Amino acid sequence: MSTINLAAGKPRGRSHRGAGTRQTGLNQKLFWLLLVLVALVPLPLASVRPFFWGMAAVYVGLLGAIYAVSLARLGEDFRSTPRFGIICAAGLGVFCLALVVQVLPISGMFGGVLVIEAPDVTLRSGQISIAPGMTVLTLIRQLTYGLFFFLLLQVLANENRRTLLLDALLVVVVIYAAYGMVSLQSGDTILGMPKWAYLGSATGTFVNRNSFATFLSLGAVIAAVRYASVLVVRSRQHVDDGRVSGTVSALLLYALAFAMLGLTLLATQSRMGLFAGAVGSALGFCLMLTKAQGRTRVLGLAVAGALLVGGAAFLTAGDRMLDRFVLLANDSQIRSNFYAQIIELIAQRPFTGWGGGSFEQAFQLVHRPPVNVDFTWSLGHNTYLTLWSEMGIVVGSIPMLILAFLTAMMIGRFLRANSGSNVIAPLATGLGAVTVVGVHALADFSIEIPANAVLFLAILACGTSALASPKQRA
Repeated sequence: MSTINLAAGKPRGRSHRGAGTRQTGLNQKLFWLLLVLVALVPLPLASVRPFFWGMAAVYVGLLGAIYAVSLARLGEDFRSTPRFGIICAAGLGVFCLALVVQVLPISGMFGGVLVIEAPDVTLRSGQISIAPGMTVLTLIRQLTYGLFFFLLLQVLANENRRTLLLDALLVVVVIYAAYGMVSLQSGDTILGMPKWAYLGSATGTFVNRNSFATFLSLGAVIAAVRYASVLVVRSRQHVDDGRVSGTVSALLLYALAFAMLGLTLLATQSRMGLFAGAVGSALGFCLMLTKAQGRTRVLGLAVAGALLVGGAAFLTAGDRMLDRFVLLANDSQIRSNFYAQIIELIAQRPFTGWGGGSFEQAFQLVHRPPVNVDFTWSLGHNTYLTLWSEMGIVVGSIPMLILAFLTAMMIGRFLRANSGSNVIAPLATGLGAVTVVGVHALADFSIEIPANAVLFLAILACGTSALASPKQRA
């Protein structure tokens, strides 16, 4: 992807003390190693199998350890330790501590924790979690995500790497989108194997079409914001300044990327994925346009382009999506019954939860008609309800509160930034990604899939790294 400097023509000094230090080379290597992780995690079935995301956890752990040792040998400190990072780390620490408590046998000292009570049977457990093994795996996964995000903050203290990362992430998502379309049209396979679910829908290397739709939607947000960022650059140029080189090719590339992602998104036939992607992309796009000059002219060009691309995409692949919307009423009733039983599960343990990662086992305690009893509901299809059922309402709300806190910080920073600032595109992309994830989490478990979680964290790190002042980064 072409790289456009939003601060073109504006003198720039070093944004932090690390520029030119021995740590720069180390961070550059770490940047590419983290990007490799983001690119490879979606490949083996989106890393939903414990073996694959376990390998990713080992990889991130080794990177963290080597990075810390290397910094110590160089006599350097961590480049980015902003105050908001400390708050987020405290929240993650409380969440992980709760997971540890759930697997400790301390409840056995008090006669055990009630699991089920019926006229003919009473079952108690010595631990809060009814699936301790899954809770331990959940703990490992959360620590991996936390370390991955922390390492990204270090390398993204360099503002030039933020733009590079966003363009690289877009390339990665477009490649997976292209593979998804090819595999759909050439036998409807997944990694060369016959698909066992979602026949006729694009799933790429993912098992679930909704999860793949979230992945594509995050890429669409990047494409939309990067396209708008080029328009912002063009709007800021005076007629006497001459033409800004590279903008036409950049507009074309970002438009093609967005069109490719839009077509593939329609081919997934994911209704909520399409809606979340449209809302997130539109939000990021419109946020960028608020920083443009001569907004009427720019907005007209942008709307015309969006309508052309969207109309062409829908005419090409929208028929199957329309067929899916016909079934919306019936599917909504099924989900309503399902969610009602999850709420019943939450009510039985509103404070302790049933244990991280234990939804599949816990839901069996309340599973009954009219929810299909011939089907095993291994995931909650609503990340908010899943968190509350597994961790309790208080601890389960911590990830949401952290995300809300970071969102508020990004909004404030975006509003204060001027149109020539290099932080506006990463912030707009981060806010668009939060919208995609927040909306789709209302009806699906997509963000619980490692490939989506890693991509989302990478985009979020781009946005939040722009929150730290030069002094904080130093």
